[in-house]
Amino acid sequence: MKSLSVLAAVLFCSAHVRAAALPDSAAAQVVFRPGKRVQCPQADSTPLFRRINTESEHFLYTTDAADDGNAHVTESQTGFFEPDGVTGRVFTTAQSGTVPLYHLAHARTQDHFYTRDAQARDRALFRDAAYTDAGVAAWVFATRVCGAIPLWRVHNPVIGAHFYTADPAERDDKMRNDGYEGLVIAGFVLRA
Repeated sequence: MKSLSVLAAVLFCSAHVRAAALPDSAAAQVVFRPGKRVQCPQADSTPLFRRINTESEHFLYTTDAADDGNAHVTESQTGFFEPDGVTGRVFTTAQSGTVPLYHLAHARTQDHFYTRDAQARDRALFRDAAYTDAGVAAWVFATRVCGAIPLWRVHNPVIGAHFYTADPAERDDKMRNDGYEGLVIAGFVLRA
């Protein structure tokens, strides 16, 4: 009986471990921390629109329905970004339990890289001068709270493109059929 009490106390305490800031590395992914208490935001969430450049097969994600993505296209690039659906729902300002989703734009390839990890953002800027800091794209949850689901990031090393989705079937299709790899949770979003 006493060993059951000790086991219950250990399980209770371990379930209430405070969630730390989450880097994007696959080794540091945390999907659910049952003891983390977050006041779910009362502010309205907004769609995270996906745009695709059909010529370069690169993707842009924005909370602005009017943003056609072409401000990120340079003269040396071809094609333009077209609407490609809604990836999930996010916030345009900081809310309880949210973290910034940083946006980097690549001047040569039209790649758009998003991360909630400031160190990953800084490493990308340091390693490739063609990336520019495009600021905060949105605010996402750091962990699975308030009904949020994973926003998956995969990368295609052949074309240098990142793809983000909250749909596991879409994620799996990109990895199985389009050469994407390096599965990482970029953050947690509300369902579209």
